[in-house]
Amino acid sequence: MQISLRLILLLIGAVIVIGIIWDAKKNNISKRKLIGTRNRDFTADIDQIADEDFLIDELNPVEEFKEEINRIIILYIMAAPKQPFLGEELTEAFKEMRLYYGEKQIFHRYEHDDGTGKSLFSVVSVVEPGFFDLTQIEDFKTPGIALFFTLTQPNQSVAVFELMLRTAKKLAAYLDGELKDEQHRTLTSETIEDYRERVRLQQPLFPAAKVS
Repeated sequence: MQISLRLILLLIGAVIVIGIIWDAKKNNISKRKLIGTRNRDFTADIDQIADEDFLIDELNPVEEFKEEINRIIILYIMAAPKQPFLGEELTEAFKEMRLYYGEKQIFHRYEHDDGTGKSLFSVVSVVEPGFFDLTQIEDFKTPGIALFFTLTQPNQSVAVFELMLRTAKKLAAYLDGELKDEQHRTLTSETIEDYRERVRLQQPLFPAAKVS
């Protein structure tokens, strides 16, 4: 399924917002404490899902988003506060990790090391518009990047996740960034195992009954 870069950014932002809310519900945090919860580093369109008047029980992403939200697997690499990643250091890091510039003006990891074959996972900036303009890359900066792919067949998805995870770890070390999970929490060994289990079983990030 082909989806626009803008929709990808909205989905990535939505995963964070839904994760915060779902996690809060599990811990019995009051509704009013969560009003206005969001991360302004992400696409402004997320305001359509979580604005200042948003209440937990009103969470109801449009139907066309729900399937993609449940199928998308995301890892974040965030820069230290007030020390954003710069465009030239990012492109150098991507080159080292065999990530190639391509469709939608973002970077992709392909089946083969030379950049041929189908795209396995992709990398975007966490701020809108998400793409990397190579003609102005010397002026580019971002507080973080997101690596993502959508679940397909179980065996293939497991292999793609392991490759994406290895790449993310190397990128985080190269960029001196922090690796985070889909809910923007520091990635732990336990979280990684949860990812693996979900990918293997093709399970959604959030139970459908809780999202609707």
